[in-house]
Amino acid sequence: MIAWRWLVVIACVYADGSQVQSGCKLSAEQQPEILTLLQVETAIQPSKNVSGTLEPHVRSSEDGNGGHAKFEWWLLLFRVSLLTLAMILAHGWLFRPWKSVFVLLIPLGTAAFAAFSACGSGLPDSRGRMNLVVFEKSCSVAAWTVLLTLLTSMCVASAPEEAAWPLSGVRRFLRQFRNFRLSVWPQVVLYMALAVSILEGVLGDLTHQCYLNAVTGLCLVVCLPLPGAGLFQYPSEWIRKYDMAAMQAELQGLDLSDEDLRPRISDWYVCLMETKTGRRFADMCCRLPVSWVWLYTSWNALFLFDISALNGWTLAVLLAPLLESQRTLCLLQSHGVALIPWMNSHWLQVRAFSLWLWLVLNGCFHPLFGNISSPSDWFELTPHDEDQARRMWGAFNLAWAILHLGWFWHRIYRLNQLSQAETEQRSMPKDSLASG
Repeated sequence: MIAWRWLVVIACVYADGSQVQSGCKLSAEQQPEILTLLQVETAIQPSKNVSGTLEPHVRSSEDGNGGHAKFEWWLLLFRVSLLTLAMILAHGWLFRPWKSVFVLLIPLGTAAFAAFSACGSGLPDSRGRMNLVVFEKSCSVAAWTVLLTLLTSMCVASAPEEAAWPLSGVRRFLRQFRNFRLSVWPQVVLYMALAVSILEGVLGDLTHQCYLNAVTGLCLVVCLPLPGAGLFQYPSEWIRKYDMAAMQAELQGLDLSDEDLRPRISDWYVCLMETKTGRRFADMCCRLPVSWVWLYTSWNALFLFDISALNGWTLAVLLAPLLESQRTLCLLQSHGVALIPWMNSHWLQVRAFSLWLWLVLNGCFHPLFGNISSPSDWFELTPHDEDQARRMWGAFNLAWAILHLGWFWHRIYRLNQLSQAETEQRSMPKDSLASG
């Protein structure tokens, strides 16, 4: 390569010198030789990317017919659809009705991930230090393992005896802890885990100077519904209209008055479900606004795009909870279950399961998920285009977050007003009787 460059330079210098000295032009036989050398030198010279490393220039490659190679969209759509469908089937057909089995499979899957990571890139390097990327991924898998294990254990403890087959002993062991099944502290742990995971992404956005998306993440945390009824209480009219008491497993079978029932209705609850074959099981639900769910998905996608982790596989992991939770809501509505409009109660469970499943599969079978394209390849984005996309996407997320923030707290204000009006209306007859 260096020899070709020197030959081209010498030929050009010699040609320029001869033109200056004699003032005559190159002959018709010498011009094709110099052009040929320039074409060969350009063809064999490797292209450089932004970081200065030598890599083949993919976008300017030509196919056999002399045209530019096009991005194969059908392959991307096939991969995204295949992984999304696999996660939907894994959650709907395996995880939901067989949670007692997954109480044991979740720690085993995490152990398998740790074993494969230790046998691969997780081994100490030449300086005796562990791979930092694998260490961070292991911590992420461990955190989501604890979250999903707690979520699954709550469902198994609240489900009937038949739902725990073939591991009925797991249910009997969990039901010994009455506070675990009836108290609010497991829901508080789930709330804190979700908030901490969002704050971790906020720190990543600040590190990469994506400040607009970082503010969006803070708005998501502020708009999270709190466990229990400390922030607001649903009015009795809403409780009867949407049959909220029947939704919560710990309130089923209890004869409570409206005054005793209102403080016990929470947006975080375990709901008893039933399959077509009559098998009953429990799901962990959280009443999240649909706008919050879609905003979280957009915020997380921009976070992955900012750290160059958004690809076809991670896009499928983001789409699976949206589609599966919406499918569950459609099934409930088809069976006549009254649901609060614009609320998605089943998204959190699907999100926790699909993310944990992806982390374990990617850790154990990483070669199967390699060589995947990114949005820069999909739309042929330059580094300048990527910066523009980050800024515009971040501004869109922030505007959406501000609108949702105003709507969320206005909704809480309205619910508090309705609850206060109901309390005053019930106290009026008592006051009139006392005065009489």
